[in-house]
Amino acid sequence: MQEPSRNRGRRRALLWGALCLTGVVAVYLLSVWFLPGSATSQSGNGRGQNPPGASARQPRSSTSETGAAGLRDTGIEEVVADQGRRASARAEKVVKLVELREGLPPQSWHVERVRTIQGESIEQLVENLANFDDMHFASTSTTGWSGVSPGADGYVVGMLPNLFRVRRLLALGRDDPTAVVPQLQKALRESLKAWPDAFREELRGRESKLREVVHKTGPTLHDKLRTRTEASTYLLAELASHDSLPLLLESYRTQQKWINAIPEKNYRWISQSPIPPALSLYAMHRLVASFPRDGLPAQARAAHDRYMEWAAKNVPPSGRYKGVGPSSPYDESDPRIALTDSEGLLVRDEPKMDLCRYPIRFADGEKMQKYDTAPYVTERSRQWFGFMEAFIVSAFPEENPPAGGGMDDKH
Repeated sequence: MQEPSRNRGRRRALLWGALCLTGVVAVYLLSVWFLPGSATSQSGNGRGQNPPGASARQPRSSTSETGAAGLRDTGIEEVVADQGRRASARAEKVVKLVELREGLPPQSWHVERVRTIQGESIEQLVENLANFDDMHFASTSTTGWSGVSPGADGYVVGMLPNLFRVRRLLALGRDDPTAVVPQLQKALRESLKAWPDAFREELRGRESKLREVVHKTGPTLHDKLRTRTEASTYLLAELASHDSLPLLLESYRTQQKWINAIPEKNYRWISQSPIPPALSLYAMHRLVASFPRDGLPAQARAAHDRYMEWAAKNVPPSGRYKGVGPSSPYDESDPRIALTDSEGLLVRDEPKMDLCRYPIRFADGEKMQKYDTAPYVTERSRQWFGFMEAFIVSAFPEENPPAGGGMDDKH
């Protein structure tokens, strides 16, 4: 990969600066030590020494001699020389750092990961969101989060923005929302309809293999649908698809109906609903909070005002951060994405993209799991959903979906 022009310019500037400073120091030292009349130039050859019997008092020296002697006495010339050596050493270190960075190839697994994802169509990106070639590395090599359990809070807030397929869809959607948003809406609808059968199949499989060691060679349908619905919900919010609010409302309602319909039993750590309610709520919050008010009917404006007043006291702001882009040759955890010299000057910086991490825990949402002992804040989550539901219904009166559409209630 070619070194960015700004890095080459910075390196040349540092080298020239170091050389110039070294030259100034050298000229200064020559003037102090070897110019006629200086104490140093006179020492060692008998000139300037007191004759025998003469007074030890020396004649008054010139101003330049006094200044030079004072500099030598205080060691300032050595400080100047040391600064020159340090500047030269820094410049050389920058050159070595850049050469070292260029000599270290990207990780082979990440090269293959990027090559695969860059070659996929939008439909393939959505279909393959749960594939291990991206999921495994996003969950194990991303700074700030470890573990692969979807039962952990960090799965939602840490995993989703770090999937390179999510970042690729986000980048494509920001360039052309009309090419990406319909595919995400379709994936969410179809995944919700397929969820009940996939859940029952996963449950049968786990119960039959409960005492066996199970080696996964790829995501199950249950895994695919869970990741696809979570990622679609997250992306629709991050792409500011306000028209998707009725769909997200439908998604939340159908999951409420589904979780109430399945039998009360311990499901042995199987996700019973595809999307953590806290994720759905925060995604809807992102869209409601940024909803354009122009043209809204009075009832919708009033509902929006009530929600924004409540949210200001109860919903924390999202966490914005910079992450490497989906075509970066270096993974998020690779220290070479931002290489600096000893003074903190940036030598190498990979292109970044804006990402959002939701400040939520699973317990911030309504409880949609059987036999889950997490301390859910049920009343607050119901208020949260209620305020947003009132706004969405009034803002989209013709698209208000009936409760429960999308999932069946067979079990």
